[in-house]
Amino acid sequence: MSVATVSRVINNIDSVRPETAKKVTEVISRLNYQPNFTGRNLRIQETRLILVVLPTIVNPFFAKVVKGMEDAANENDYNILICTTYENKKIEYSHLKLMQSKLVDGVIFLGTSLSEKEFSDFAKNYPVVQCSEYYENIHIPYVSVDNEQAAYDAVSHLISSGCRRILKFSADNNMITTVKRNQGYFRALSDAGLSFSDTLKGSYGYRSSIRLLDERTKNGLDFDGIFAFSDRMAAGCIRSLLRNSIEVPKDVRVAGFDNVEISYITSPEITTISQSQHQMGHLAVELLVKRIKSLPVNEKNIINHKLIIRESTTK
Repeated sequence: MSVATVSRVINNIDSVRPETAKKVTEVISRLNYQPNFTGRNLRIQETRLILVVLPTIVNPFFAKVVKGMEDAANENDYNILICTTYENKKIEYSHLKLMQSKLVDGVIFLGTSLSEKEFSDFAKNYPVVQCSEYYENIHIPYVSVDNEQAAYDAVSHLISSGCRRILKFSADNNMITTVKRNQGYFRALSDAGLSFSDTLKGSYGYRSSIRLLDERTKNGLDFDGIFAFSDRMAAGCIRSLLRNSIEVPKDVRVAGFDNVEISYITSPEITTISQSQHQMGHLAVELLVKRIKSLPVNEKNIINHKLIIRESTTK
């Protein structure tokens, strides 16, 4: 029996007679033979692996996005390889060597430490898709929500609920989601004719939000609403307010962003912007598979968002 015949059986090529295929599979089973798929992939110039680059695995937002990626990858006969950068450019470059060495077929970025030019130069040579965070003007496909409109909707809800002095709890970075949410916040205030605006900047974390708001309120309360750029930040704000005898939503109304688990296990439950992280991840993989196959894709892919009204803004 030839090597070529065995190879055709292993690769499910149906030009082999059924009785021959049966003999081959019996021998494979008896010898517990494991095909060398690395060698196969090198020969056909594909690995069926997608590299996912993300800044951290701590944020629950990313977990739901990655689940959507895994589902789409399975549907397209790919696997996901997750690499965390901790927002360190050196670490990110080390991960990208996997693409440069052709050990993966394409890359999805959930944020990057690379400059716009560095990122654009990399994407000229390899299949790349941006997810959630993105560079806007470099003609590389991305999936996200309309962060400006989503922030506008959240702040407008706070205003319609009676808030006139809304504190913005922002992230200390220049990412596109931060920029767009800032724009939505200011547009909502402007459209409502409100002059008060103020900002606290921190990480997206729960503990840092408590610490920053504790410091802000120790000399009194000069705001009646908070728009936080993540649900973890919003939950930290609520924790700080309550332990300083400031009632939510009676004294201060709070809105967050993401609709992750902490938004509905915190008491009071948090009004938030829902974006389908699963859909976002699923679509990112579908776009990348098309890019790998050199098929045309839309550059801008905006998924729907929804304002979820809960106890933190309703008396």
